[in-house]
Amino acid sequence: MVLDFNDLGTIKAAATAFLDKETRLDVLFNNAAVMHATGTTKQGHEAHMGINCLGPHLFTTLLEPILVHTAASAPAGSVRIVNTSSLITAGAPAGGMVWDEAAGRPAVLKSSMETYMISKIGNVYLARDASRRLGGQGVLAVSLHPGLMRTGLQKNMPKIVGIMMVRSPPLVDPSPWLTVSRA
Repeated sequence: MVLDFNDLGTIKAAATAFLDKETRLDVLFNNAAVMHATGTTKQGHEAHMGINCLGPHLFTTLLEPILVHTAASAPAGSVRIVNTSSLITAGAPAGGMVWDEAAGRPAVLKSSMETYMISKIGNVYLARDASRRLGGQGVLAVSLHPGLMRTGLQKNMPKIVGIMMVRSPPLVDPSPWLTVSRA
């Protein structure tokens, strides 16, 4: 299954491929993220918003019917949508998202960290919206701060920021705990 949140055109095919193989979906964990990205997605959306929010939102929307179907026969609260946000949202620009009226979409800001923070706020809003729409149908939707993990997310950060993140507080390497299994 090919899924590239940088290209919204891949998402429907990925959702269809999943739905062709599976009869239930208990947990959808939206953890896509880029930080300090430059440029736009294939469809011209600012990279942080496209990859961190728009792609996961489209994928989630396409999978909502199977989530609701699964929730109908699952224990209460066990079918979940989890959107990864970040504690860094506390430093987001005042007023939240900056909208480009002429383009009809979020503005590309001068600071890539600001656009990253806004995209992580977007993940909170997406979880809230999914909770509002699907909660009555048994689907629990939440957002969370994953903790400070050493991942590829930091690869585009300025060197000094990366050094500061590694020294205080220490980042955790999640690889010893990650396993992939299929029942």
